[in-house]
Amino acid sequence: MAVFNESSIPDLVAGTLRHLGRMKFQQIAQNLIRYEVFTKWFKKDRVIVTGGLGIQRNLMVKHQSSARHVGWNEQDRSVVPDVIKQLFVGWRYMTDNWAMDYRELLIQSGPTVVLDIIKPRRASCMLSIAEELERKAWSCPAKANEVDPYGIPYWIVKNSATGFYGALPSDHDRIGGLTQEQAPKFKNYSGTYAAVTKAELIKKWRKMHRQTNFVSPVTIDDYRGEMGRTYRHYVNEDTISDIEDVGEAQNENLGRDLGKMDGQMTFKSNPIIHVPLLDEDSQNPVYSIDHSTWYPIVLKGLNLVEGETQKVPGQHFKYYIPVDLGYNYICIDRRLNGVLYKA
Repeated sequence: MAVFNESSIPDLVAGTLRHLGRMKFQQIAQNLIRYEVFTKWFKKDRVIVTGGLGIQRNLMVKHQSSARHVGWNEQDRSVVPDVIKQLFVGWRYMTDNWAMDYRELLIQSGPTVVLDIIKPRRASCMLSIAEELERKAWSCPAKANEVDPYGIPYWIVKNSATGFYGALPSDHDRIGGLTQEQAPKFKNYSGTYAAVTKAELIKKWRKMHRQTNFVSPVTIDDYRGEMGRTYRHYVNEDTISDIEDVGEAQNENLGRDLGKMDGQMTFKSNPIIHVPLLDEDSQNPVYSIDHSTWYPIVLKGLNLVEGETQKVPGQHFKYYIPVDLGYNYICIDRRLNGVLYKA
């Protein structure tokens, strides 16, 4: 039997984390089919920043509207416009941990004892985090809620009117700290559809894609940098199934809108992704999200960081390893995003 000194547990844990690949087991604990937020947004799309009381971005909400054609000897007119407003969201914090009991190490034996205990518990903790991230990303917190992040329904708001009518989320009088008077153009595209057919959803989706394709005539150093447009479309099971039927009805000749890539349906060559949590939305929404403008911002030093091994207060045999995340979601240009839903 291996002999362990309780004081060496932190070192054992740290050493074991470097060799988690040895142990094998089948995971059947997850509740959702896929976790887009954990596997894509926080690995591919997220931006890490250093410090700050919150997340702040400058928005040019209007231009000075002073250009004019003139005749000879026309007097100059000068303007000093106030065109910049500040978008602000506070940090949100999430925590979890995985634990072990010193007595487990004494009872079990063998060189892989720590690995056998740690790997499944750490995996369980990460699954818990993935689930919490997914659920909150597809929800909109109430105005008084200063704990949960601003998920997609906060930034991309449904409205039955067609066009840029996605204004304030329900129960809110501001979005990102801005009123509609301060930033009247800071709205997403919205609309409804009657059925998943080429004449209904596909046609309206095509229009939304075209209307949200803003191209600036002026070169500006913005927050998107060289990234370019990065669209993904999010739907529920009923909608993706109907979209597949539309594709099959066209005998794989899907035209310029629908397509397939590596077995996955696409719209305008961008992936259509089934989100299990959207199955709970009876309005069958179609979210078109430009991830160069909508993404998680993570506080450096709290990027799912695993802390030092600590004793559980009041339980001297138990140790836990905290996992912490500081972040929130932001949308720097709502006009490049949209949602359609079934009327």
